[in-house]
Amino acid sequence: MKLGPAILVVAAVGGCADSGRSEAEEIVRATLTDPESAQFENVARSERNPDVVCGHVNSKNRFGGYVGNKRFYVTLSSREAQLDPGEALSPAAREIFGDMGVVDSVDFDRLYRKHC
Repeated sequence: MKLGPAILVVAAVGGCADSGRSEAEEIVRATLTDPESAQFENVARSERNPDVVCGHVNSKNRFGGYVGNKRFYVTLSSREAQLDPGEALSPAAREIFGDMGVVDSVDFDRLYRKHC
């Protein structure tokens, strides 16, 4: 009789462990050149914003080489992923492209720190 509830508790805890991880990984994969090559690390729901999942992803580029770990965050409610572009725009380009929603590494770092 005691074994049944113990198994139930383990199953319930195991089910909560995902905490949006699968959905976030699916959303990030959709943005990648080679989604099947994606390797995820440190994926967890944000303590600051429960609607956000943060982590790192490494995947292959169009030449078939791995690009190295990139930070990402996913907003689950809007199903939007933002990956660190790894490049900063010049001040002039930031002025032009910032209005169009282009995020450079400076903006990404600010947003990542805010959410993650």
